[in-house]
Amino acid sequence: MNLFFENSEIKTGENSKIANSKGYAIPMKVSLNLKKEGYIYKKGGTSVQVFNDEKLNESFLYNETFTKEFIKEIKSSYDERQKTGSNFILTDPAQQGNFDFTNRTIDSKTRIIVKPKTTFLTIMLFLDNYHSILITILILYFLKQIFYHLKKDLSFNMEVSKNVKRIGFLLILMEVLGAIFNLIIGIHISHVGIETDILFRNAFDINFNPTIEFDLSMFITGLSLLVVSILLNKGNDLQTESNLTI
Repeated sequence: MNLFFENSEIKTGENSKIANSKGYAIPMKVSLNLKKEGYIYKKGGTSVQVFNDEKLNESFLYNETFTKEFIKEIKSSYDERQKTGSNFILTDPAQQGNFDFTNRTIDSKTRIIVKPKTTFLTIMLFLDNYHSILITILILYFLKQIFYHLKKDLSFNMEVSKNVKRIGFLLILMEVLGAIFNLIIGIHISHVGIETDILFRNAFDINFNPTIEFDLSMFITGLSLLVVSILLNKGNDLQTESNLTI
């Protein structure tokens, strides 16, 4: 995801999970929170932000320090006024403005590339970025073994059952290890933020939160393969009993 401004561009990361010469990738959830539009009024050393949304004013202003009378007075006789906040703009060909936005937050997932300064974090990030590659190689090896045994004998086979079971365990292990590494790394990250130019500071907030990557479909696939291995094992027992009976 790239954020474009008038004279600059903020790159929030790369999609590739594999580490490179720049460092290691950490999964992040990015939230772009648009602040409500309004004005900052200044008068006699007092500053107050008044939103265009009256309900928001009732929640944040009238119940605290400032009263409706004070807001009305400062809006009519301010010394300085500065526009703040931002809004979604959706342009349609007819310029009719057929849409109203109800959400003011854009959520996305991305990765930031970091270079850890401690040995522990270096090891954790290395394992997080490469454990899936090692497990994938093992899965491919056991798949090769399955096809080899099926080619020799297309029937219920204990070796096929064992290899299916191993692949199921590896799929589950890959997701569980990834979640554990993400959790450990996230514990060591207290804050991730972007400092914006003063012109944009009252327009939006950008928040980065470490996230745990867990592919539920892959986890369920692993569990399913364990069930399949049990069925194959049972089929092999029945086939053996049938052969002995014959």
